[in-house]
Amino acid sequence: MRRAMRASVLGLVVGMLVGAVVLGVLAGQKLSKGCEGLSPEECNLERQIAISLARQEALGALGLTLVAGGLAIALRRR
Repeated sequence: MRRAMRASVLGLVVGMLVGAVVLGVLAGQKLSKGCEGLSPEECNLERQIAISLARQEALGALGLTLVAGGLAIALRRR
């Protein structure tokens, strides 16, 4: 029983870390998007939106990483 609980928490930690990596990659992709065919005002608006979304994704990735780290530490102490 204890072994199954430990394995499930480890799976949760790994899943959170994978999710954090995916969010980090998506945030980077949003920031590298170009402004082809847009006016300067539209480009500026698109850029501000992309920055805002990338910031939210990066903070989500950081949060997932911190929670996964806390779970890993709790798992290690047992």
